Amino acid sequence: MLPADADRPGGGRKKLAARTEADGRYEIPLVTPDSYLLGVNSIRTVDARPDVNTSRTSGRTFYPGVLEPAEASAIVVSAGARVRLQDFVVPNTIKLVTVTGLVVDDTGQPVREARLTPRVNANATILLGPTFVTRDDGRFVFTLIENGRYDIHAERYVGTAPYREVQVAITPFTATRGLPAFTIVLKPNPYR
Repeated sequence: MLPADADRPGGGRKKLAARTEADGRYEIPLVTPDSYLLGVNSIRTVDARPDVNTSRTSGRTFYPGVLEPAEASAIVVSAGARVRLQDFVVPNTIKLVTVTGLVVDDTGQPVREARLTPRVNANATILLGPTFVTRDDGRFVFTLIENGRYDIHAERYVGTAPYREVQVAITPFTATRGLPAFTIVLKPNPYR
């Protein structure tokens, strides 16, 4: 996001999103030239509240690991340039937990390439980054802020056009330490 948009509801006009890989690396391709702030859970909702509903912290953090946008390092992107950053360190005041699970169909078989979108449960219109797909074994892993209330919106398309069917499941949960892996079951559309 642009530095001037750090507290603007919705993150302003120039915002991009990425999800980290298993090793913590991330890449944001095709960024237009400008000066940006990089943040985790940094986009405010339309009513200007932090985008994660927790009682202890919003988890809002800016690169290189500060809580306030005024303390963040601006990242300047030039035309045709590739910018490499030092590590983005999440402050130890923000507690993260790993959430794991499995997406299966109504027969219990793992669903590969199910599209998953984690969302803030208090307002399902707040998405936590881009949608991604399950692995071949139907499994997924998220790192989320401890004690945050979320849901996972899962979907897959079955069949071929023009007879494609969408199967959807929404699973609410609280991201607590030691949360056991859970299963999301995609069921056939009952209106088909």
